[in-house]
Amino acid sequence: MGNESIEFNLETFVQSIIILTILIAVFLVLYSNLPLDTNDLGRDSGVFIYVGEQVLNGKTPYLDVWDHKGPLLYYINAFGLLLGDHTLYGLWIIQFAFIALSALVSFYLLRLSFGTIPAIIGTFFWLTILPNIIQGGNLTEEYALPFQFLAILFFFLSEKRDSVKYMLWAGIFIGLCAALKPNIIGIAISAAIYLALKGIITKEYYRPLKSIAFMMIGATLPLLIYSLFFMLNGAMYDFFDQYLYYNLVYSATPMHLKLESIRSGFDRINGINFVIGGWVLTVAIIGLYSYKKSICTLIKEYPLIIFSGILFPLDLVLASGSGRSYGHYYMTWLPVFSLLSAILVWFIFQLIQPEHKKIPADDRVNKIQFLLIAILLPMLLYSCMATSIDASSNRYHHNHNDLEVISYIKENSHVSDKVLLWGAEAKFNVMLNRDAPSKYVYQYPFFMRGYAKQPMIDEYIYNLKSDPPKYIIDTSSTNSAIIPINQSKRMEWLLLQSRSASDIDFSDYFRFVNAHYRPIKTVPNKNWVIYELDNTINNSF
Repeated sequence: MGNESIEFNLETFVQSIIILTILIAVFLVLYSNLPLDTNDLGRDSGVFIYVGEQVLNGKTPYLDVWDHKGPLLYYINAFGLLLGDHTLYGLWIIQFAFIALSALVSFYLLRLSFGTIPAIIGTFFWLTILPNIIQGGNLTEEYALPFQFLAILFFFLSEKRDSVKYMLWAGIFIGLCAALKPNIIGIAISAAIYLALKGIITKEYYRPLKSIAFMMIGATLPLLIYSLFFMLNGAMYDFFDQYLYYNLVYSATPMHLKLESIRSGFDRINGINFVIGGWVLTVAIIGLYSYKKSICTLIKEYPLIIFSGILFPLDLVLASGSGRSYGHYYMTWLPVFSLLSAILVWFIFQLIQPEHKKIPADDRVNKIQFLLIAILLPMLLYSCMATSIDASSNRYHHNHNDLEVISYIKENSHVSDKVLLWGAEAKFNVMLNRDAPSKYVYQYPFFMRGYAKQPMIDEYIYNLKSDPPKYIIDTSSTNSAIIPINQSKRMEWLLLQSRSASDIDFSDYFRFVNAHYRPIKTVPNKNWVIYELDNTINNSF
């Protein structure tokens, strides 16, 4: 009785230390890489914060502000701004909660399936990758991480406990992923393929089909709620146009760019060979069990091995769908990376402990494990800290020229004045605390061939004439996708472009700017041109 008590206390103590170490690692990663100052915002984060502010002002995403991410993102930002009294502190707390939850669920999931030490290594592995791809935080893929891990956990529980009710929860978390970004659905597809294969192998079709149905019902619930909300607010067309149609057009890129995106992702991931090795091992294990006609045993004992073998290539394809290579896109890979790295470590333990058929998922911590954990945790924590510091040193920080723009506009305008950033710099509207004059707070949709429509620019010009901004800042000099306002530069731009930006006619917009605004300042190094509303002209719009 006394020995059992001591063993239990040791187990509890070790688990507490592991959890504490994970939380410290998460704090170090985020402290080094997430800004607390609005003058240090990333481009995408600035858009999401701007939309969040508009939500707090009673506006509706898509209808009143154009953007193409999932609706949940804007309400997370709105809640964070409310929590932090319109500072970044609330968003920082939310991001810490999301990443901490992801790490704890990751550890719990991997421990249930593969044991304590594989769970530690699998969890810390993706935590050490995160600083290199988090890119200042407050991004869609970051907020999807806990939902991805929770979806996998409930899928696993459904398989191990033979209960389809868990698949409803798995579906709900998959739906929440899709409510952030439409291509974060690899877990749903992988689960469906796994269940279909399971039905074929076991010749028991009812249970897998019921699980798939429960998952699909759960996945539709979040989107149905949002769809109903947008329908009641007259934003249904805008929601589907921006969230679905624009993203389909955005992803219509050549295959070679998609493959290049995968290669670029591999270049960014330290230890990618470790992951690929884990996947090759996973496929080999599946093949070996199939050859021995004991695949049913693998399904029963380790469903995550088959699931991971399916999920890895799917996640590669989905993350590279747009053909772009932005670092944060690869955050969606982290859950399957944790699974594959844990499988690799688990297999090594199988080899060095041949007397055991497997390491029990609920193994108690013995003295050897305690020693290994005591060695591993400081090393892994140090690795997280070193990676975070290194990534932080390479991240953007306060830019003197940005601060000059902010200072000039704030000193020469009121909070009620509108400011238009011609380009993709909505973060300046946040930093300046000045609203944009139109729902098109950035203008990429005007330049997306296959999506851009003339009524969009007509609406844009109407908004400018109805409520003209005091300042228009032309940022095209640092963004080659945007056509310059200056006529001579515009002609050069048209000559350099291999194809027209889109079929939109911008001439009415440029005539409006040239007739009512005058250039007053050029921002050093950036060569941005600040145009001011000319009050000496009879501005009858």
